[in-house]
Amino acid sequence: MKRITPIGCLTNVLIAAAILGSGDPLSVQAADSNRYDLKMRQSYSEVADVQVAYEVQGQLVLPGETEAEKLDLEVTANLVYQDRLLFFGEIPEAQQGAEQEEKSPSVQAARYYDQVDVAMKINNQERTPLLRDQRRLIGVQRKNTILKFHSPTGPLRREELDLIHLPGDPYVLQLILPNEPIAIGTIWQQDASALAALLGLDAVGESDVKSELKSVERGYAKVEFSGNIQGATVGVASEIAIKARYYFDLRRGKIASLQMVGRERRGIGHVSPGIEATFRLKMVLEPRTDAGKLSDGELVSMRGTAHWDNQQLAYHSAVLGVSLQHDQHWFVTAEDDRATVLRRVHRGELIAQCNVSALPDIKKGKAITLSQFQEDIKKNLGTNFGTFVNAGESTSRRGHLVYRVEVAGTASELPVRWIYYSLTDTQGHRLALVFTMEGDQVQPFGAADREIVEHLAFVARTLPKTASPTEASNGKKESAKP
Repeated sequence: MKRITPIGCLTNVLIAAAILGSGDPLSVQAADSNRYDLKMRQSYSEVADVQVAYEVQGQLVLPGETEAEKLDLEVTANLVYQDRLLFFGEIPEAQQGAEQEEKSPSVQAARYYDQVDVAMKINNQERTPLLRDQRRLIGVQRKNTILKFHSPTGPLRREELDLIHLPGDPYVLQLILPNEPIAIGTIWQQDASALAALLGLDAVGESDVKSELKSVERGYAKVEFSGNIQGATVGVASEIAIKARYYFDLRRGKIASLQMVGRERRGIGHVSPGIEATFRLKMVLEPRTDAGKLSDGELVSMRGTAHWDNQQLAYHSAVLGVSLQHDQHWFVTAEDDRATVLRRVHRGELIAQCNVSALPDIKKGKAITLSQFQEDIKKNLGTNFGTFVNAGESTSRRGHLVYRVEVAGTASELPVRWIYYSLTDTQGHRLALVFTMEGDQVQPFGAADREIVEHLAFVARTLPKTASPTEASNGKKESAKP
């Protein structure tokens, strides 16, 4: 695959070419003799080439027995994609549902990722996460300040979403542009919600970030912004200091480039380690002369609006023999050859945990009964057991035998709710899922367990290297039991 030019040099080359390039003077209409309008002009047919370089260097911070453990972190990412705006504005009120905010996207766009090269090193252990070829076409949706990504060909994996959801996205960068024509030297305070979106935060508490129109040369407005932000992401406090510069093409009404550097200190969270690191982001946007991979014919799969709200993510474990789909409030926090652990976080609060594990296979016709399953649960919980809330048996749409048992009890003198599942396919393969939450989280949790189980599929298992075929078949290596 063709690699991009080092983007640090490329940014300066593009701007220099724009300013000094052709002998023809650039005609720019200012709002008046002293003011310039940095307003985006939306075009539904224009396709842009976007190049992004992103670097992170610092340390991950993990909890330790006596003090935090720090691991060296280094990330280098180069992305090249084509971008096309599909919709801008508000859906007519007659088409909106009861939740107007959720039904009124302000931006819908399509992207095709030609290149996603990411190298990650944690304590000298290297990883190269990939975006699958069948997920290179991506839908981008911005509702107010919330940016979302999805694939029209199927759910993304969490690591794929993380590859493409970077700070400084062009559709969020638009939000920090001035709302009215401004003169050179004008300084304005940046909106907190726009900054949160720009930096991938859930919310901003305090910010002193200000922007200034520094100059206008040959049709390009240079804007700089800098300051400190205190916010939160996934319920964890984050402090970020940033300094950035972008160029705005006044003739085309488009952002031409962005350079941003920053330092972040983030605490240890429910689903992720803390971080102390610096980051650098450089982005260049150029108009294309053709539609490329985003022609009308290529975008047939993105017509209509039904799939835009499908933000499901996929998880696959060949070791456990399971494939899941889940919403973006679930995060995988641990996985090995015995079990996978997911945690559900919503609005910064830990809602529940889910443990998924494989159980020994059974012979056809030898399945345990629901009452036996309940007895095993009661025995396993011991003194923590309180009462059975409900228990039931069903067949999933994939033909799996499903036992679901909900239990109320206590742990460390706190009320706890457990939801146990046993799933068996027609070949005798079995999986166990256990959802655990504190008593006051039962209502916020809702039916999140049923959504996961409904989409669960058994897949062919790949035996862990430490297990022999005999061990795997008789269950000696399995650790999770209901």
